[in-house]
Amino acid sequence: MSQLILASLDKNRLKVFEKLKAFNNIGVLGGGTALSLQIGQRVSYDFDIFSYSRLPRNLWNSYK
Repeated sequence: MSQLILASLDKNRLKVFEKLKAFNNIGVLGGGTALSLQIGQRVSYDFDIFSYSRLPRNLWNSYK
């Protein structure tokens, strides 16, 4: 994997991104933010997570 360009994330999104690392075994980051972290040519405002399977109902509460 190439080096991520974290400068494409502002301070708040960087905090969210750090928390999302806990989900790396559940799915993958895709969409504009994934592209932005790879090429650094744009700012993205959301995180698109694609999961391999159905997520457990209690997942959100365990990571608040």
